[in-house]
Amino acid sequence: MPEFIFPKPTGSCAVGTKLFELTDATRNDPETNKPREMVVQVWYPAERSTGEKTALYAYEVREVYKRAFSKDDISAEKINLIDSIRTHALSEGPACSKHAPYPVVIFGHGFTAPRGSYSLFCEEIASHGYVVVMVMHTYMTSLVRFADGREISSIRAKKVCAVLEDCFADIKFILDQAIVGAFGALTTLCDFSAIGMVGHSLGGIMTAQVCRRDARVKAGISLDGTLWGINGTVPFHKPFLFLRTPNFYEDMSGILEYQKDLLQAMGITQENFKGSIERFCRANGKDTQQIVVRGSTHLTFSDDPILQDFFQKIFNPACDLSALKTNQELPLPEPLKIIRACIITFLDRSLKGKVIPYPAAVQHDSDQEDFDYYVPDKHPQHVKVEILPTILDDYVGQYIFGDIIFTVTKDGNKLYTQVADQERYQIYPESETTFFFTAADIQLTFVKNKDDKVTHLIWHQGSRDQVVERKN
Repeated sequence: MPEFIFPKPTGSCAVGTKLFELTDATRNDPETNKPREMVVQVWYPAERSTGEKTALYAYEVREVYKRAFSKDDISAEKINLIDSIRTHALSEGPACSKHAPYPVVIFGHGFTAPRGSYSLFCEEIASHGYVVVMVMHTYMTSLVRFADGREISSIRAKKVCAVLEDCFADIKFILDQAIVGAFGALTTLCDFSAIGMVGHSLGGIMTAQVCRRDARVKAGISLDGTLWGINGTVPFHKPFLFLRTPNFYEDMSGILEYQKDLLQAMGITQENFKGSIERFCRANGKDTQQIVVRGSTHLTFSDDPILQDFFQKIFNPACDLSALKTNQELPLPEPLKIIRACIITFLDRSLKGKVIPYPAAVQHDSDQEDFDYYVPDKHPQHVKVEILPTILDDYVGQYIFGDIIFTVTKDGNKLYTQVADQERYQIYPESETTFFFTAADIQLTFVKNKDDKVTHLIWHQGSRDQVVERKN
């Protein structure tokens, strides 16, 4: 069976990784009414090893994709190739203490993201001489497995903003436990006087929250995450970097609209949300920047672009498995090269005191303020066009996506999609029948019959097209 290897980290250190399970006896989980249990993964500089195989891609993220693709018309042989993906970390590899102690970086995952979804970034950071700690927020990730075989795949019924305190308590607990030795021999590797945080989406929200509320955390990076709460734009005067999509405000406005009652009670409205990052940057100080990665989507700030490229190749009907090379490295999309380089640059500047520039691809936006930078988009794909609002009425309804109900709604002159009770996302027309997401590289084409009635839509993602039947 061929093996597919994740892109190699660029740092000089080999990387080890280890799983821990911790229980917070001081608070009960709202879902179980028992002490809260969490899985924690740590990446760290390791001694180099010859001949030893690196770790398989995390079980949870592999299993989520395998279960999803098993509902499609794809052979089991091809789906099982997902189990051939390896990263560059050594499972429980021997720690390298040569340059210890190393700064500590907390990594916050996105809402519902399974363990493993940010392997590229976590290994990259560790390879540059950091200890990276990620706590999986139980009931806020689509799948987490404990050592005794228990798997939890249910998501907390409360909306995202109602669980932020649980996330903050998780992170504070893990940091407290790490400092007193919960990670055993790895504790001696950690420099707890130099702690930073990086987070995507929900993790980005938490990064700003933790920087604001925990004096031990010295700097943070938000990957397409919002500033949350009535005091969200109040400065905390620590180095902070926003890496975001060009459609950030439009995409997140859909989420705000979905939770508008609670958000308004917290003092957040559509009006004061727009421009919130810029207001914060202006007030927080000179070590604050935002970099807009043009051409990116919300999921660009994760392993998703690497995986989608893999799926397009392997699941292509023309793919001949017998012709695949024994070992092949998965290609790294250009935006991810720049994003991970920006992450390392910021951490090295903020936690190690290095005076280094951002990658050459990061350009100052001369038309904006001095904290505004951007990465040019070399491959623009989708252009919004204007269509008659009455056309949108034809597309409203429910569609059957496997065993999932996919709903299309209209609000004013805008069209939105929503899966089950999750957040809704706006889709934008590039013709009268085809629409595109900005939150992910996905397009929808609505198909009509001879009576001009919509019967189904076609879900375009990468090289795969899937028919989604209309329910009503």
